[in-house]
Amino acid sequence: MNGVTAVGNGAGVEVYSTVSESVNASLPATTMLTPQRDGTFAVYFYIAQVDTGAGCSGIAQVSVNLIYSDPFSGAAQPFTFVVPLSASGGPSPSGALRLSPDNISVANVAAGSMVFRARGGTNISYSTTYTPGGCSKQPRYQVAPLLLWF
Repeated sequence: MNGVTAVGNGAGVEVYSTVSESVNASLPATTMLTPQRDGTFAVYFYIAQVDTGAGCSGIAQVSVNLIYSDPFSGAAQPFTFVVPLSASGGPSPSGALRLSPDNISVANVAAGSMVFRARGGTNISYSTTYTPGGCSKQPRYQVAPLLLWF
């Protein structure tokens, strides 16, 4: 393209795209792929509030974690990386999406992404960390992950 030769296959291949259930708790680690060899990946997360809470004394929030093993580091354990999220107001200062106890707006939808290298034969997973907002009925959210392999 434009006189530039592609390195590798030149395009990412979608290897995982399964929307989570609607929950008001942390999601445990969900394996997206166990590659057979080391590779370069891009992951995208779209996260949206599904409903409001009730009787809230604080704000619930949720963050997304990418869990993978880096082929270059000597780390024996997988990394857990908190994916930076951006909502309509800009990047979240805490890396978490704040869930509204009242009205859902574009501020209660966020996206985040990163490019990374993963070690072959190890799981690439995601999880979420949910912090309750002191509600009698906690607000729910849903995550739509997309994993590409280059």
